[in-house]
Amino acid sequence: MAVINAPSMHDRIYVGSHGNVSLETASVTLSKAAADTEVNLLELPIGLQIESVRVISDGIGSTVDIKIGDTTLVSGMDVSTKTSELQVCEHYTTEKANLKAVLGGESTGKLTVKIEYISKGY
Repeated sequence: MAVINAPSMHDRIYVGSHGNVSLETASVTLSKAAADTEVNLLELPIGLQIESVRVISDGIGSTVDIKIGDTTLVSGMDVSTKTSELQVCEHYTTEKANLKAVLGGESTGKLTVKIEYISKGY
């Protein structure tokens, strides 16, 4: 399995005052990325309560799973055509982990993932 690090992988994640809802965006442009490629989007700290995931695609030609570590937040979302979809979820980060996209097929184009979260702390 190939691994790609998005430019946003090393962006700082806002973890300010507890209780504020925050939105973080990660984008990557893919060029013939193989099926089952993991795209590391963001490194998430401990203590985030994930509320929702937004997936935006200009049509990368496959499906995508969105994961935090080994936990799947979104499974098999069709991003083969232009897509903008919101998936409500509940997940709490108990350890430092990567937000990643796992590609379901060969993919070319721009993929954007936005997470809405609340910083709860340790």
